[in-house]
Amino acid sequence: MTLAAGTHLGHFEVVAPLGAGGMGEVFRARDTRLGRDVAIKALPAAFALDPERDARFEREAKLLASLNHPNIGAIHGLEEVGGVRYLVLEFIDGETLGRRLSRGALPLGEALDVCRQIATAVEAAHESGVVHRDLKPGNVMLTAAGTVKVLDFGLAKSAAPGSPSDPNLSASPTMTYAATAAGVILGTAAYMSPEQARGKAVDRRTDIWSFGCVLYECLTGRRCFDGETTSDLIASILQGEPDWNALPAQAPARVRELLRRCLDKDARRRLRDIGDARIELEEAIAQRTSSASGIAAAAAAADARTAAPRLAWALGAMAGAVATLAAAFAWQAAHRAPAAGVTRFEIASADAMRISVDPGNLALSPDGTQIAFVAGDSTHGQLWVRPLSALAARPIAGTDGALLPFWSPDGQSIGFFTDTKLKRVPAAGGDVQELCDVKRARGAAWSRDGVIVYSPTSDGPLFRIAATGGDPQPLTSLDSTKHESGHRFPEFLPDGRHVLFSVLPSKDARYDIDCVRLDGGARERVASLPSGVHYAAPGWLLYARKGAVTAQRFDAGRRRTRGTALSLRDALQPTGFAGSAGFAVARNGTIAYGPVISLMTRLSWLGAEGHAVGSVAVPPGPYRTAKVSPDGRRAVVEKLDVSGRAELWLCDLERGTLSRLSVDGEYDPTNAAWSPDGSRVAYLVGSPQHIVVRTVNGATPPQTYLAEDPAFKTLSGWTPDGQYLVYSRQDPSSRNDVWLLPMTGDHMPRSYYASPYNDFCGGLTVDGRWMMLNSDETGKNEAYALAFPVPGTKTQVTTGDDLGAGVLRGTNLITAYRGRADVVVRIADVMPGPEFRLGPWRPFVTVPGDRLDVSSPAGANRSLILRPVGAAPRASIGIVMNWPAALPAK
Repeated sequence: MTLAAGTHLGHFEVVAPLGAGGMGEVFRARDTRLGRDVAIKALPAAFALDPERDARFEREAKLLASLNHPNIGAIHGLEEVGGVRYLVLEFIDGETLGRRLSRGALPLGEALDVCRQIATAVEAAHESGVVHRDLKPGNVMLTAAGTVKVLDFGLAKSAAPGSPSDPNLSASPTMTYAATAAGVILGTAAYMSPEQARGKAVDRRTDIWSFGCVLYECLTGRRCFDGETTSDLIASILQGEPDWNALPAQAPARVRELLRRCLDKDARRRLRDIGDARIELEEAIAQRTSSASGIAAAAAAADARTAAPRLAWALGAMAGAVATLAAAFAWQAAHRAPAAGVTRFEIASADAMRISVDPGNLALSPDGTQIAFVAGDSTHGQLWVRPLSALAARPIAGTDGALLPFWSPDGQSIGFFTDTKLKRVPAAGGDVQELCDVKRARGAAWSRDGVIVYSPTSDGPLFRIAATGGDPQPLTSLDSTKHESGHRFPEFLPDGRHVLFSVLPSKDARYDIDCVRLDGGARERVASLPSGVHYAAPGWLLYARKGAVTAQRFDAGRRRTRGTALSLRDALQPTGFAGSAGFAVARNGTIAYGPVISLMTRLSWLGAEGHAVGSVAVPPGPYRTAKVSPDGRRAVVEKLDVSGRAELWLCDLERGTLSRLSVDGEYDPTNAAWSPDGSRVAYLVGSPQHIVVRTVNGATPPQTYLAEDPAFKTLSGWTPDGQYLVYSRQDPSSRNDVWLLPMTGDHMPRSYYASPYNDFCGGLTVDGRWMMLNSDETGKNEAYALAFPVPGTKTQVTTGDDLGAGVLRGTNLITAYRGRADVVVRIADVMPGPEFRLGPWRPFVTVPGDRLDVSSPAGANRSLILRPVGAAPRASIGIVMNWPAALPAK
């Protein structure tokens, strides 16, 4: 709609046009009521005819109105006069960054400052939940005073309802003051992220990519990606690389690295937070200012030296004193004690104990002088404490079954969990006090004011309780709109009033780290990281990244990360407790962690009675599981890489060869299961997990299921007829339930069995009539027979100290239990008949160590087992003292 100069829209008088595009026309206007200039954006008539689009635009206008920031162009209102809907926007007197860049690159200092202001604006929007989706120079205004204004926040939505992005790249989603037909087409596409160009759903990482494009253009005066046509441009974005040689030689190294992180085509590897870009630019500007000051000081000194002869008579009396001071400083520098370096050593298992292989089961005292850890002797596990100055550890009586220890702030007491209780005990030993009930707890922290914040279940919020006991009180609540399944591993900040914690499930292998006040109030997002965190003085967040301890600067007062993450390069043992950091930290600069244990195993065939009947020619390796195919000729082995992450390999059991099954980019594939005909393998992958079904011969593309379901899952296998995949799904209201995923038809999953307990499928009988259900209904894992496909009354088939309850393999039920230092496998035959019956139990095999996997082909009289090579390695604890000295120089 074109509005002539002098047209009145209510109390706004149109002065002149400013621009036009797919989302409307923009005019300069005069607010006759308040006596100010404004920008009027008149919406296309199509908006008035589309109620959904009109309503969405109004919602977004309200959201934009909530963004009150000096670097964001403000919205004054959404009005309607005579059927014309229009936005009233702040009028910004200046030129667009796009027009300025048409004259060439910005000077380095100006480029850094302009982009710092852009990052500040985008950071404020992201913190309010607004993603720009069309950040480009044409949407950035530069004022004569040097202020940057970012325009069109929240309005860059797809025109097609329900679609993630508009496939027609010639339609600019937003409108700039100086748009042209060609500028709208290429000006928008040139700054699209790869995922946006592919039409996929986008999040704030698409703004980070666009910001990188803008920063590159400010520094070089040329677009980061270009092409004669839109197709050429998109191809360049998806396949090409920026010309890094075009960057000015004086561009700081940290800015070059920032650009590379912003422009990573893999959104999962891209810079996670635009606030980090703002911090990097602030520090780069500060360094330039400091360097300039140093140059100025050097110049002043040179001037002083030039003038010195004229002043020599006045300074003569001072010369001796200056020489004396200089000599003193020189002596001090020569004799200064060297800076303390990093110290590393290990605490190894003694004959009387076996340290838990899970690094979540250790904790350093706050002063770093003692370590508490879980270890077992020949019959049970308990808490042990060792002063780092001593040669031996001592057990603490009454702590059988201890998990996840944590210290009191004064180092006098230790809190810990069992399967069902939260307890505390004096560190020197003494009476154990029960504080409250728990169920599969996931971490706790103890404040200096005597409050313990803890996660009582694996799938719920945080609670608080007095360290002396009492009634637990909820501290957080799960956000169902974000499909949250649990809050875990709390960590107090130095003020004792704020608590950091991990939010589950993870997204793209990263956990949201949130903060909540101890006295309640709204949560705030602190970071998104690959693991849980520890706070370390004087201002660091420590977490695990790529299997190593990683440190990042942290402002505890503002609760914001800053700077670049630095790796200590100490390899970490993967933890079985999702959302934990996987190591312990003390105030004095000491870290404790579980060094990576490479448990080498060999594939072996066992006969019906558990005796070796043959070996597999494949060399030993760090194999964690092995699932044999129905015909017994192949197996899928789960192999750990150097960082402790899983990969799936296809093993030819006859030839002894290995070939890769999972592909690069599939995060931690696990739970492999063969289809009954042996043509396909299903497995879990990703974070949050989804199911991938891949043909073994690669004849058809892999199929992905449940990608939109963020819940934790455990894949159990296929039904004997191949019609369903059976899996367990974690639900905050009912813990883990058993579900069926149809392999034909609409692939809509349906619930098979749900209870208030943790329920998992241990397989089905060969005839498909019975499912082995593993449940912790009694407080321990037990196996139950349940009719299939319609569940009825459960029949309990195991009791006692079985590990992992029961697993059906072919015509046998297999369970395991812990012996003195080994795992003992026992086996029973499933008897034919209308009722579920087992034959007598008989010993099958004894395996040293804790890791075990037994797999049998259907109807065969032999089983494939992973047998440790040699004695099971003893776990140890790695200690790093003065860890900041281990950080690499930036």
